[in-house]
Amino acid sequence: MGSHDTSAKDENAYSFVDTVNMCEYIFENFKSVLLIEKGYLLDSAKVSDAKDSARVAFTVEEDVYMTLENTADTEAIIKDREITREVKAPIHRGDCFCTVTYAD
Repeated sequence: MGSHDTSAKDENAYSFVDTVNMCEYIFENFKSVLLIEKGYLLDSAKVSDAKDSARVAFTVEEDVYMTLENTADTEAIIKDREITREVKAPIHRGDCFCTVTYAD
């Protein structure tokens, strides 16, 4: 009667195989590493213009992860902190006075 074009079906099947192969490669060769935990105390600073000798703690807002090759040395990750040294009152929960940058 008529012939069916199977090339589109074959292409979709190969796409699935490629996706599976790519996922297997990623899971076999990479890992997710926890760099710093939520709540970790980075530093603290005096609050100027405060009514007393208040200090504010700089803590990590949420867990920070980095995806690395399985062979990567996690000790070689460079951490750069930029801390605002002058904190003026009034301050509010969630104000950001510190950033941390990681690089491999």
